[in-house]
Amino acid sequence: MNLNNPGRAKTVKLAKKILICVVRNRGGLDKLTMITSLN
Repeated sequence: MNLNNPGRAKTVKLAKKILICVVRNRGGLDKLTMITSLN
């Protein structure tokens, strides 16, 4: 994985945003599901 790749960085940033929203709205279990689906 090249974390310096601009496209990759954008994807990671978006994923983190989604994770934060999910955690705030629904809680830990959905967060875990989201992480699993991203990997």
